[in-house]
Amino acid sequence: MRTKVLFILAPLFLFSACKKSPADKAVYTIKGQLLESSENPIPVSNYKLKLYQQANSSMLGGVSGINTTLKTGADGRFTFEYARSENYGTTSGSNINDIFISGADSLQYQKLSPEWNNITAETDINLSPLYLFKKIDLFVRRIEFNNQLNSGDSLQVISTDSTGASYKTLYGPIERGSLVTVDTIINCKISKFNYGNKEYVLIVTLQNPSFLRRFSVVMTGGDEKYREILMNY
Repeated sequence: MRTKVLFILAPLFLFSACKKSPADKAVYTIKGQLLESSENPIPVSNYKLKLYQQANSSMLGGVSGINTTLKTGADGRFTFEYARSENYGTTSGSNINDIFISGADSLQYQKLSPEWNNITAETDINLSPLYLFKKIDLFVRRIEFNNQLNSGDSLQVISTDSTGASYKTLYGPIERGSLVTVDTIINCKISKFNYGNKEYVLIVTLQNPSFLRRFSVVMTGGDEKYREILMNY
């Protein structure tokens, strides 16, 4: 008899667990205005953006995420509204994974791949102003050689930028103690922005078959006339 009662009550508990709470019905808004850069703050109109949030999964189910696109208006403004993501499986809850926005327009600003990361979920947020890129008029890359680069050896220098990366290869011999200017990049554009920290991060890699080192160059927002970075080999 007791088993029969539990069998009857089980669907009632399941139904109660699946009922929507007021928080489940909440609608959140992400809005902003997309501008080209801080020194040239013109609106970027009719630009396609992709918004993505990873699903919050577990063995018994999870909470779906966001995967959608939208376009900016004539004034560069955009608005996206979303409700709490749908639960699936036998679990319930909310998805607090950060939201990512990326540029999905292959016609305007060709070869530019902007990303804005770590945007807080389930809260109303105004991203204005949101810049398409940070521009550095003269970006100088230098290396201090604490080790000798022998004749016949080479060292590749890679730094991330809006087009993916800038590459340069140095060839030995280069004596220990040398300070070498790799190159000067004109109008370097950086388009990977951590919105949570309000910082741009530039990753620079030095590598050859026997050496690999990565440097993170953290930069605040705002265009710059000149910047140089010094790396050690």
